[in-house]
Amino acid sequence: MIAEMNLHNFAARTQESYLGAMVGLAKRYRQFPDQLTREQIQTYVLELQERGLSSSSLNVNISALRFFYQRVLGWTEEQFFLLRRKQTWRLPEVLSLRKVE
Repeated sequence: MIAEMNLHNFAARTQESYLGAMVGLAKRYRQFPDQLTREQIQTYVLELQERGLSSSSLNVNISALRFFYQRVLGWTEEQFFLLRRKQTWRLPEVLSLRKVE
């Protein structure tokens, strides 16, 4: 996976995040990620969501999983299908004239 990320010129921080996501998956099931089923992977993502991870953190994990299973292992979209989570956007606070002064 590291060699493939280097070929795609991933930033060092992205590589750390993706490897961290894969380590988390491997620790959860105590198996190598290439030995897991689609259902186990989906369950893991749901567990992350239930733990309260932000949509940004979930998307990093999903992107890491997608990269590993599709780019490294060659799974098709049908074999590995996870949608990215919608980003939650917070509107900025509108300041009153008094606060601006």
